[in-house]
Amino acid sequence: MSDDELAVVVSASESTGLTGTMNWYRNWSLLADVDPIIRSPHS
Repeated sequence: MSDDELAVVVSASESTGLTGTMNWYRNWSLLADVDPIIRSPHS
């Protein structure tokens, strides 16, 4: 990870916190079979 990429992650964490990230890790077993790619219904 470059310094610029790290700065983006740090900035996002400072403004939104880690709740979303922590919830994802808490529920990883439930999300194991979920396709991580969001697909448009119009494609």
